[in-house]
Amino acid sequence: MAFHFSREDKVLVINGGSFGKRFADLCDIHEIPHVDLKLKHGKKLTKEKLYEYDNQGFSGLLVNVDETSTAVLYDTLMIGEFCKKNGIFFVCDCVSSFLADPFDMTECNADVMITGSQKVLACPPGISMIVLSPRGIKRVENSKAKNYVF
Repeated sequence: MAFHFSREDKVLVINGGSFGKRFADLCDIHEIPHVDLKLKHGKKLTKEKLYEYDNQGFSGLLVNVDETSTAVLYDTLMIGEFCKKNGIFFVCDCVSSFLADPFDMTECNADVMITGSQKVLACPPGISMIVLSPRGIKRVENSKAKNYVF
């Protein structure tokens, strides 16, 4: 079971470093319509900057919670509030933050949490974990896609 974005989506990518850029690159490769919310190196995402993208028809948001390439930890509560207000499917890459930084999927309204074994868990690489909220599970169950991008 996995989730996906498709060509019918419009995804907002928090692009504040090399890991945010990787999400944008994956959207390009798989022809998923997206807009990069670009941040200067090492700068935090502010509420004012995020809300420049309010009510613009986004269906998904991708964020690397701890953008280790620039040492920025994003405010998932603020982003989750934005996503809830706009009905956006909220995906959090927590590979570098899982169990190291505060993160509560329910509290921040995240639909998907992605992590892996190689960073904070300090285990050999190769194990990926994806946790879905009830809304995330419904999206998977209702999907007709055979191939999953994210």
